[in-house]
Amino acid sequence: LIFCLLICSYSQGTAESDELPEDDPKNFQNQNARKLVKLGGRHWVKRRTYNVTKFGKVTCEYAEILKRVRKDKYTLKLGAKLESKWTSANQTLLLKKTGNHSVPNLLNFTKY
Repeated sequence: LIFCLLICSYSQGTAESDELPEDDPKNFQNQNARKLVKLGGRHWVKRRTYNVTKFGKVTCEYAEILKRVRKDKYTLKLGAKLESKWTSANQTLLLKKTGNHSVPNLLNFTKY
């Protein structure tokens, strides 16, 4: 949901290099997942370019970090409006490092 922000904001100018933007050290300063989880409140999906479910039309989606369980582990609430009914579920959110990152740059969770 909101977690694509870290990657999507670096999609410019990658045609000249085979290196992925998230693996380019010059972008590391903008890929700190610990800063992202400090953002309070409910974060809404503004627009989707693909279908996320087979169970009906999703008109609203959100993500909200409910609490920190321990270092780099959180409880995440994902919610959506399917047709005319609201549904939500809590998920485990793990902060992870990829490649040569010195701090977590990846938000890992399993969508319900």
